[in-house]
Amino acid sequence: MQQESCQLYQMKAIAETADHIFRSYASLAAMGYFPREKDYDMVYACPLHPSEDIRSVRDRLAAIGRSAGRFREISTGDVIVLRRAVGTACYFVDESGYCNLPQFLEASQNTGNLLTPCAEHFSVPGKNGLWKVIDHVSYGGETFFLLEHEEFGSAVPSLILDSLGRLVGEGSIRLFDSSAMEHIQRYLHPERPDKPPANQGYVVRRDDHQDDASSGREERVSVRERLKGKLNQLHST
Repeated sequence: MQQESCQLYQMKAIAETADHIFRSYASLAAMGYFPREKDYDMVYACPLHPSEDIRSVRDRLAAIGRSAGRFREISTGDVIVLRRAVGTACYFVDESGYCNLPQFLEASQNTGNLLTPCAEHFSVPGKNGLWKVIDHVSYGGETFFLLEHEEFGSAVPSLILDSLGRLVGEGSIRLFDSSAMEHIQRYLHPERPDKPPANQGYVVRRDDHQDDASSGREERVSVRERLKGKLNQLHST
């Protein structure tokens, strides 16, 4: 089952968004602009607690931003996405509350990506405790993440996950070296059990039949030779 998560999107600080960044929803609508996922970066992601709503999620993200400094302070124009088993909801952070943005992820609604390079406090099915991303790499058209246990660090094996939080490999891995890439290659191209050689068994049976047929022919030849010998004897007498 896919893990429920919350994600923070912040508008890209680029020339194309210079007129839209940090503006209220009403101001953007008056300009004929509606927030779209392609104009934003997903800057943080973490598991979503069952009891949380948009307000408690915003408070938690704001505290993480202030303490870790891993993204801009949450402000007007940001978008918070809550992914639950029952569906996904997108909220525009406005000057006085939130606006629902049902079309925000229209181009990527089904991607379901949970992990980002800044992800932390992440729970992994079958593993104890919480984990944080310490490295990531793109390979084979996918992104893979190296996670370290937040409490025990390098004292326990690190994990390699894909962007959906699925386990790819684990071990004493501190960076994406050749050993880590072997885990990814096996994940992308799992080994298939060797197939038996074509016609295995059939050749043996065919040879058996051929041996039987050869024996039959030899026996028939022997009988004919004996008959010929007897006929020759009769004619000679």
